[in-house]
Amino acid sequence: MSALAAEYVIRNSHSFQGLSAEGPARSVLGDAKRATEQVTQQSDAMRDARSLLTSWLQRCLRQGAYRDHPRAVAALPVEAIAQRLRQATDLPDGAPDVGNMQAELMAQFAQIDKLVTQFAAACKSQPETLCLYDELVERGLAALQQLADLEVALSVHKAGLDLLTGLPGRRALQQRLLSEHARLRRHAQPCTLVLIDLDRLKPVNDRYGHMVGDAYLAAFADVLRGALRPYDTAFRYGGDEFILCLPQAGVEQATAVIGRLRERLAEQALLCIQGRFLHARFSAGVAALEVGKTIAQSLEEADARLYEAKACVSAAPGPACDDGPCDA
Repeated sequence: MSALAAEYVIRNSHSFQGLSAEGPARSVLGDAKRATEQVTQQSDAMRDARSLLTSWLQRCLRQGAYRDHPRAVAALPVEAIAQRLRQATDLPDGAPDVGNMQAELMAQFAQIDKLVTQFAAACKSQPETLCLYDELVERGLAALQQLADLEVALSVHKAGLDLLTGLPGRRALQQRLLSEHARLRRHAQPCTLVLIDLDRLKPVNDRYGHMVGDAYLAAFADVLRGALRPYDTAFRYGGDEFILCLPQAGVEQATAVIGRLRERLAEQALLCIQGRFLHARFSAGVAALEVGKTIAQSLEEADARLYEAKACVSAAPGPACDDGPCDA
């Protein structure tokens, strides 16, 4: 249950007063309370980690007044910060981006800890002591920025958004599909899924590097948003895969959306890198949600059709990852 849902249930707990204490109301309110407590504890843990790092950095900066006679720098409370970060980033559904950022931050802390030890052992009269001090402060400031970035990543994840593209991610997709499947059963309103796989991301990564590949994905997501109807939603499924959820649409309407997206991608390049245009091409698999099928079965059907489309691309490969010079 999300924090917003938990807050709603708690605020409206009077609606459940007539139910048995052992009934569903007790269970829902218990889940809401636990969810709210977890969000509060994670926020408190992140604030404590930031406070510990900031206090240590302030003590280091005060040493600047004694650059001619350096004093020992206090040890960074690495374990205390790590404990709070583990609590703040304890996410039940996992978050690779958050985990990677946390690992990079801990590596930074390890380097700071090593420098503190070197600083304490260095002779105070040696010029290298001041160099160590400068590097300590520089790494401390970098760690503070990394911690701020980690907080942003956590907020984005909790909102159900993909950090790179800004599109809703898998968690949001699951909630949306459950909602659409329920609407289909109750009101017989159709909903079609389109599974999209970019055909050219690997050659872009191989030739230009993964930073350009990330920009390529983000630019594709922007084009994707512009090609959809107001009530359609695009989700980042993972890697170079995206899913379109098209309510009140059958296979024919979904095919029209795919055609519109292909036209937009043909008209505009995603990026211009090193004087070369980078266009995007994709394969797609379409499947409708059906009353007699589970959501997983519909996703498997879309995946099978995507696999067939990818096989055709492999049999008749297109041009390389770029399409001519930007000034052509």
